[in-house]
Amino acid sequence: MFDASRHIGEKYGTGSIELEDSYYRLDEDIASLLAFLDTQVGRDRLLVVLTSDHGASDPIRADSRMPAGLFDNGQFAAIISGFLGAQLGPGDWLLKFENRQVYLNRGLLYQKGHKLEEIQNQVANFAIQFSGVSQAVTATALQNGHFTGGVLGRMQNSYFPRNSGDVMINLMPGWIEYTEGKLSDSGSPYNYDTHVPLIWYGGVVGNTDVEHDVNMADVAPTIADILGIAPPPAATGTPIPEILVK
Repeated sequence: MFDASRHIGEKYGTGSIELEDSYYRLDEDIASLLAFLDTQVGRDRLLVVLTSDHGASDPIRADSRMPAGLFDNGQFAAIISGFLGAQLGPGDWLLKFENRQVYLNRGLLYQKGHKLEEIQNQVANFAIQFSGVSQAVTATALQNGHFTGGVLGRMQNSYFPRNSGDVMINLMPGWIEYTEGKLSDSGSPYNYDTHVPLIWYGGVVGNTDVEHDVNMADVAPTIADILGIAPPPAATGTPIPEILVK
C-alpha cells in the first residue's frame, strides 16, 4: 500500500500535483497506522522505522535544460549482439540485457574456446562508447577488485556472482531507461536516488536529528541493539548512537 507513490511519480514526475496528492493521502494512512499501533502496543514499547529503498530522478522533459536523456535498452542489446557476432562469428552470444547488465552465453563461449574475461572487457570497452553510458565494468573486475566508494563502489555492492551479469553499465546523471509513459525512474547510484529518509518512531528511541550520513546497513544492527540481541550474522553496519536510549 505504500508503493503507490512510486508508480505515480514515474508516470507524472516527481514535482507533479498527482504525486503531491498521493503524499497527503499516504500521510493520513501512516497516521492511522501509528494511531492503531499506539493503542495496541503503547508508544513506550513501540518501534517503527520508516525509510525507502530508493529516490527518483527528475522527470525527463523535452524542454528541460537539465542534463538528461533516454536510454533505449532494445537498441543497446541489438547493437551489443551485433558487435559480438562481428567479433566471434555467428551465434547467440548474448543471452539478455536486463537491469543494466549484459548476460553473455558463457556455455557457448567456453564451447568455442573463448576466454570469458577477454570477451567481458571487449563488451565493456564497446559499451562505454554509447550515448548516456557513464561506466561499464566487468563481473571479473567486480568480483576480484575492491572499490572503496563512489559509483563503482555502489555498483560492486549490488553485484552478486550467481545472479549478476557479465558487464554492468551505469547511465549518466539524469538518464533513465526508455519506457513508454514513464517520466522518472530509479535504480541509479547518484545522490538523488540514494539519499532517502530514515525516520525512527517510538518510545524506545531518542528524540533527535542525525545530521551526518547514515548507511542503510546500520539499520539492522541498531534494531538488534535496541532489542538486546546479536545483530544478523551477515550484518556489516554499526548501531547509530543517536538513536539509542540507555
